[in-house]
Amino acid sequence: MISVKINGKDYQIKNDWKDITIQEAASVLNIKIPDSLKKCYDVSFQSSHLPEEEYNKKVDEVTKEISIEDQFKAIPGYFSEVLEVLSDIPHEVVLKTDVVSIKTLYHSYLKPVVEGMYFTPMNYKPIDITYFDFEGERFLLPTNKTIFGKSVPMADISALEFTESADLLIHVSAMTKDRDFARVANLISILCRPEGEEYNEKVSLERAERFKKLTMDLTWDVFFSLIAPLVIAGQSVLISSLQKEVQKGKDQQT
Repeated sequence: MISVKINGKDYQIKNDWKDITIQEAASVLNIKIPDSLKKCYDVSFQSSHLPEEEYNKKVDEVTKEISIEDQFKAIPGYFSEVLEVLSDIPHEVVLKTDVVSIKTLYHSYLKPVVEGMYFTPMNYKPIDITYFDFEGERFLLPTNKTIFGKSVPMADISALEFTESADLLIHVSAMTKDRDFARVANLISILCRPEGEEYNEKVSLERAERFKKLTMDLTWDVFFSLIAPLVIAGQSVLISSLQKEVQKGKDQQT
């Protein structure tokens, strides 16, 4: 979090994942981003692997396509809305702040986290965790177990938990215009519970509302700690299903 002075008064801007909650990230993603700006972000992200000269050329090309109206109205308006969500600057103060200052604040402090919300948090290295503490409680992530010498990912979750969490994971992972990032709180509430607590849908939904207050640094840690096991578990389910079909075919032939 950084401090800025506007008209002699200090305000705080949330430019670090540890300062931003799931609810605030969801609010940012609910703001309609101008198509021209989204296209710039898409090209920048998709071209990040290219040599610097080629990367700059592609970004320059798409930047030149931005209309005058978007440059001076739509895009600054979007920056202003994001700034209101991720700071304590009042709406009336933002409205009276000049466009150049708004652009400078956004590009200097907010652009990396906004791009991270839309794509992947390049400026944050998630930590592989097995639990987290929130509001005085400890919540455990699903654990792997070794069964017959093989590591079985998320062996302690039920089929219902896996199905519901996998659906949510697909939803929040897909970079679609209508995704609701707040649903990541549901994903966490389904899979992360106090030790010994059985899955209960009502409790999970109630807890998901609380989890919207989780900060994004912890959210990324949980999210990326869950992705690999869910993917592996999904592959395991598919392999198991195929094995059953193969065996069924063999049984029918005998």
